Amino acid sequence: MPPDSLGGMASGPAPTGTGFDFDPECRFVRARESLSRQLAGVVLVRTVADPEVVELWGTGVLLWAALVEPATAEELVADLTAVVGAPPDVVARDVRNALGDLVRRGVVTCSG
Repeated sequence: MPPDSLGGMASGPAPTGTGFDFDPECRFVRARESLSRQLAGVVLVRTVADPEVVELWGTGVLLWAALVEPATAEELVADLTAVVGAPPDVVARDVRNALGDLVRRGVVTCSG
């Protein structure tokens, strides 16, 4: 599958919509209705209601692992920056794009 707008974090048709406004208090976590399977370096994710599969690889796999526990976008960026060693602004952009897309797809939720 070709990569979509997540900078190499996921593939599959993204739902329509633009941007994602973050509430700084928002804590992101995997949705209860999300199903996932990890294969060699790839995580496949979908919801119970939607058969469309999202494929996560690279930093997307690390992000999915971090989403086991609720965390703010800022906390996720700090954690992933420490692991991958990329510049914080690059990681922040990728995490922001990924979270927005994953929330729109219904596999990640946000609580304030």
